[in-house]
Amino acid sequence: MTSSGSRLYFTAFEPSKGRELWATDGTAAGTAPVADLTAGPASSWIGELVAAGSRLFFKNADYDGLWTSDGTEAGTVVLRSGFDPAELTPLGTRLFFVAGGFYADLWTSDGTVAGTSRVRVICPKGFCSEPRSLTQFDGLLYFLADDGVYGPQLWRSDGTAAGTLRVAVVRPGEASSSPRDFQEVDGTAYFLTSASSAPGETSLWASDGSGAGTVPFETGLDISTRLSATRKRLFWLGGSQNAPSVLMTSDGTAAGTGPVPVPPEVTHVEQPVCTDEKAFFFERTGNGLWVADGTPAGTQWLGEFPGASGTGYLRELVPLAGNLVFGVQPVGGGAEIWRTDGTAAGTTRVKAFSTRPYPECLGARRLGRSVLFLADDGSTGCNVWRSDGTPDGTVPLGVVGAGSSALMGVVGSARGFLVFKNQTDLWRTDGTPEGTFLLRSFPAQAPAMVPGVGTHEGVYFAVQTNGQPATTQQLWITDGTVAGTILLHDFKAGSENSRIDSLTTANGRLLASIADATVYRPSLWTSDGTPAGTVMVQDQAGASPGGLPFRGVTLFAGTDKWAGKELWAIDGSAFTAPVRPTSLWVFTPCRVLDTRLAPGFLGGPALEAGAPRLFPVGGACGIPATARSIAANVTVTGATSDGLLKIHASDIGAPDATVVHFQAGRTRANNATIGLGPDAEFTVRLEAPSGEAHVIVDVVGWYE
Repeated sequence: MTSSGSRLYFTAFEPSKGRELWATDGTAAGTAPVADLTAGPASSWIGELVAAGSRLFFKNADYDGLWTSDGTEAGTVVLRSGFDPAELTPLGTRLFFVAGGFYADLWTSDGTVAGTSRVRVICPKGFCSEPRSLTQFDGLLYFLADDGVYGPQLWRSDGTAAGTLRVAVVRPGEASSSPRDFQEVDGTAYFLTSASSAPGETSLWASDGSGAGTVPFETGLDISTRLSATRKRLFWLGGSQNAPSVLMTSDGTAAGTGPVPVPPEVTHVEQPVCTDEKAFFFERTGNGLWVADGTPAGTQWLGEFPGASGTGYLRELVPLAGNLVFGVQPVGGGAEIWRTDGTAAGTTRVKAFSTRPYPECLGARRLGRSVLFLADDGSTGCNVWRSDGTPDGTVPLGVVGAGSSALMGVVGSARGFLVFKNQTDLWRTDGTPEGTFLLRSFPAQAPAMVPGVGTHEGVYFAVQTNGQPATTQQLWITDGTVAGTILLHDFKAGSENSRIDSLTTANGRLLASIADATVYRPSLWTSDGTPAGTVMVQDQAGASPGGLPFRGVTLFAGTDKWAGKELWAIDGSAFTAPVRPTSLWVFTPCRVLDTRLAPGFLGGPALEAGAPRLFPVGGACGIPATARSIAANVTVTGATSDGLLKIHASDIGAPDATVVHFQAGRTRANNATIGLGPDAEFTVRLEAPSGEAHVIVDVVGWYE
């Protein structure tokens, strides 16, 4: 969805016209289709809705063209066809984008046919990597481009051929592998790479956490989306943008890598979402939900979810204790929340909300042992709701706004609370009515507050101040209180001229990647949650979000001027020592985890070798969300092979220390201090050649 002028534009489906461009002014009477671009019931493939000035721009894949609209049918026209525009980026009243296939270049448009033209021929010989990463900054457009001589370098443009030039040559011909999408499956880390020298090819890599043990697993892949993972399998989508996607899977062996068996009528598969055991995916053309475990018998259809006047649309899919909680938006009806255990019989509606057409209450996220989401019950507008997947456990927490629309733009979670933004307002909730309230309202010109990251100090987030989302420049933190929501550092204050590129975490600490616009050099920063403790830890380096805690380190995509973007590992030694827990609160022993019980967050099934599991203990046995670690007795029983048990905080890699050495058929126990992640979670790993075991954790105290 994109706003332009006083209207909000989006795509919607109706049987007589298919999926087309719609607009709303916030009223029922003012909500209607703008134009039927593909006449009749067939849908148009509309994407990348972007507002520039008073006009809307978008792609229409049916024509490989760039379109514009002023909100009327007559004013919705094609500007140019047959050149597949990409990376639509507004700058003032103009649009910039990339188009041209093998001879891709930077283009611009003012919303007219005559004003839609190439800015400059950057690579005259052709077959160079196309311009990418278009970013608006300080009134200019910055991007990476390859002129066929120096390789991908930083360029900028003011919209004219003369004003489009290379900023600097960082390193001639430098190629990056650009690792991303880190997942752990059966004790091995996997990730994707796409070398800048061959951007069309994607490789799947496997790693044991060492340089020698990091090797390509599959090369030359055509992967169109990110990796998803169960405990034992990887899932991803293969296929080009204009071809039907194919759901792929791998168990870490060449023989176990290939397409997921699906019926021939299943095409246009959406990104899978995984629980510990199963992958769930939406089949777009049939509006159905499917489940797969990688075997022929494990691919099952779960339902179509009919609504008041036709089939509905699936919305956020959130794993919850082996189940999946998801939203359904029936055509002509109100939102519903459903739950599935991966079987057709176990796929049931939990609750139906307002019957008003298309109430715009968006967003969902797991926190602890519940799902938090926005919904409208028809009386108070968009509320924050909490659900444990049962009708009685689905309750409202507080009113975000009395209007009919709201957004849950999740910023991050830490210490048992979730932070989200609704337009320019920053909210928090801990899953209780009294713990759901407004933290701060930001000026209208500074709405960018996502994505953020959570650590024990709180939730860090970036804020812009000049109305340009790509130039976020202020680092903030919140500890979940109004008074504790503070500015840590302004990267454009004083003599600085930098922006925040990304926020991530490494072994429990913040890593902020900062881009300096003056010397065109990145740097890595960290923070202890105070302005004085917000400092640079490494110059001429950067970090991308989405790292993986793994075997004592955090694996992530790091950048420096010597090697480009490659695989990095960090164990936290570059940071100042984190705050250690000092106060011990002792209580009567309480059993917080027993995998012999029924499947659940703090129950079964038994742990399997090489398949780590995460356990959220905040709120259980009186353990507060602010606890940094717990004192406990850990027992291993029912083991089918000899091995080691390791338990550690969920946001750091597994330590070398072992909690329990166990033997097959014997019960062993030991006392341990177990670190907790920022959401009061710990991870348990069974390191054994094969088999399974049950784990019991009895807590005797917690540290703050």
